[in-house]
Amino acid sequence: MDLYHIAAPPIHLSSTNNVPSDAEALELRRAIHEGRTHLAHLASQTKHLGSEPDKIQAEWNRLRHTVDQYRAILSPLRGFAPELMREIFFWTLGLPTADNITIPPRNTQSPWNVSRVCSRWRAISISDPALWSTISIDSRTLALFALDAHLQRSMHISNARILVS
Repeated sequence: MDLYHIAAPPIHLSSTNNVPSDAEALELRRAIHEGRTHLAHLASQTKHLGSEPDKIQAEWNRLRHTVDQYRAILSPLRGFAPELMREIFFWTLGLPTADNITIPPRNTQSPWNVSRVCSRWRAISISDPALWSTISIDSRTLALFALDAHLQRSMHISNARILVS
């Protein structure tokens, strides 16, 4: 069995949420197409129960993982404007949006969660004090350093809320 070689995605794209350049996107699409073609070839080999089914399956798994990494880099989410990302973050908090629509919060730790996804999301979330205007305190897991950071990020917004559970 000949192994198909597909290079790992560029580290500056696979380890960040940076948007690929047009040239990089074109190369990624080409690699995805070639990878999918080879995946189909491997799938047909397993149907014929070649002499090395375990080796074929391992190769298929490796190639599928790499193709999935390439596809993730091309995700449209990477290109969303910071304003749109802030709006999405607000929806996760249950805060009123620009249209004064409020939905119940799904997770009281949302500003912390979104700030830990990647450096871009962290910069967007920390730069908007309104995301930090509601403090939810669970007395069972209170961490004073987190409370201090939360207060600093809210920048003393006049309509800040504290919820204790």
